[in-house]
Amino acid sequence: MLYILMVLLGVTTSYWEVRDFSKCVFHQTGISRDGSVALSYGVDSIFNTQDMYIWDILPTKDGIYIATGQEGRIYRINKGKGELFFDSGEKNVLTLADYEGYIYAGTSPGGKIYKIDKGGRGEVIFDSEEEFIWDIVIASNEQIICGTGGNGLVFRIRNGHADTLLETGRANASRVVLIDKDVYVGTGDGGLLFIIPKDGQPRGLYDGGGGEISGIVNIGNMLYFSHCLDTISVIKKIRDDGLPEEVAKISGIAKGIVEYGNMLLCASEKRIYRIYENGKFDVIHESPTVISSINRDGYFGLSKFVSVYRLSNKPPKKGIVESYSFDAGGVSKWGRLTYEGDGKILFETRSGNTENPDITWEEWKKIAKNGEILSSPNRFIRWRAKIKNSSSRIKCIQVAYLPLNQKPFIREINLKLESDALTFSGSDPDGDVLLFNVYYRELDREWIELKKDIADTMVSVDRDAFPDGSYEFKVEVSDAPSNPVDYALSSSKISAVYRIDNTSPYINIEVKEKKAIIIVSDIMSEIASLEYSENASKFVSIFPIDGIFDEKRERFEITLKEDTKYLVVRARDRSGNFSLQKWTK
Repeated sequence: MLYILMVLLGVTTSYWEVRDFSKCVFHQTGISRDGSVALSYGVDSIFNTQDMYIWDILPTKDGIYIATGQEGRIYRINKGKGELFFDSGEKNVLTLADYEGYIYAGTSPGGKIYKIDKGGRGEVIFDSEEEFIWDIVIASNEQIICGTGGNGLVFRIRNGHADTLLETGRANASRVVLIDKDVYVGTGDGGLLFIIPKDGQPRGLYDGGGGEISGIVNIGNMLYFSHCLDTISVIKKIRDDGLPEEVAKISGIAKGIVEYGNMLLCASEKRIYRIYENGKFDVIHESPTVISSINRDGYFGLSKFVSVYRLSNKPPKKGIVESYSFDAGGVSKWGRLTYEGDGKILFETRSGNTENPDITWEEWKKIAKNGEILSSPNRFIRWRAKIKNSSSRIKCIQVAYLPLNQKPFIREINLKLESDALTFSGSDPDGDVLLFNVYYRELDREWIELKKDIADTMVSVDRDAFPDGSYEFKVEVSDAPSNPVDYALSSSKISAVYRIDNTSPYINIEVKEKKAIIIVSDIMSEIASLEYSENASKFVSIFPIDGIFDEKRERFEITLKEDTKYLVVRARDRSGNFSLQKWTK
């Protein structure tokens, strides 16, 4: 019985429940592997540049070096101060490496490697004749191994001479990593992973069938790599038996994976994730714009603000998590906000009638102590939670709301006199069950009830039961079957004016000297047609003397034949009433 009642009621309390916080926006907060929201890592601002992109960040004992795009510059940060270290004269410095006090930089579009001393003086030591130097590693005895773009070649440079270690068969060998003297290579297209053993022939480890290998890292003798496919990045590992195995799957295009304090981190879009072996992951940081690079020391660069940050060992003192916009489906009254969690948390809400907050949205309002939401009734709502300390966390949030009942309405009303039927159509924005009342009246008189509380949208109307006159019909619609009495709404619509005419037109025939003068008149309707027959011949149609049927009184002339003894005239008005009149000589 309760189930039936809930189906019929259109106005009932509903709940917006959030347990999956992945679509929320985080400020100094993140998602723990159990799905709850808590304070995350703090971040320290390191350096801001005027360049358009940060391709690589290289910490050394002499400072932090930053490779940038659009201007092809390298910056050095030392003792908290940043300065221009080297200007390559090319558009991009894509990768950095250091060896015995020198910085090595790979560029594009020239595809060169520069060797730069501590004073910022550099020289080209290798011109690959490719478009990109994507990645550089340096082995013992200053052996330089680099991955290039254009033909996807991997080179080894020794004593000023270069030889090709691997032809990937793809356009870009974008990742090169040296692990225990073995070189691992990932392609930027095709999703291929290779190994070049220190004392053997190159061989393939993985073929992703497309996408990009964006990062390779070794943690505890286990090789991990990130494979980007459209809007998804898959973190995989190579098992001891050589079989690739999926570890986790995250949204967005990963910019790389690194080891940070014995943790596996992945930067993807605006977020930094901590990846666990069981497929779980934390969101440990969210940036205001896309992260362009990350390294094992916790440094990361942003692509829009062109800034360098570092994950801090000190947790933030407070943080905020903000929800996405929830669509209640219509203007709604907000109830209480309740949550599952621990610690001190302050909640605020705001509402509006556009999906994305703009100047028409209300400002944030604190919820009352009892959880009551103080935001005005609107269609969309957002909440944000301010987390005050490291022991606080949120597991689930519920927002109660009551959609405001919307009026039903009548779309159209049609009276079909030929079929004696009044038809109409009603609609309700909430999909409520509807009932109709039907009334009629002669113009400027009182309404008279025709039908009451009906669900059908057709009513029989016998026009013979109506006196001649002009009538209107009114249909009222109500959503009372689906709503409590205090919430039910109704509306009405009045039809066009319909003329009900059951009286036939009057015909007068006067014959003088072989001419018949015929006058047809009607009280309610215009004359629509006239036909005549002489001596029982076939009926012939004629027009009025003025040439058009447009009056309630029309005059006709017929020149009779010499032998006409009988004349029959048949007239019809616009309401379909016929009259027949005879003349006999």
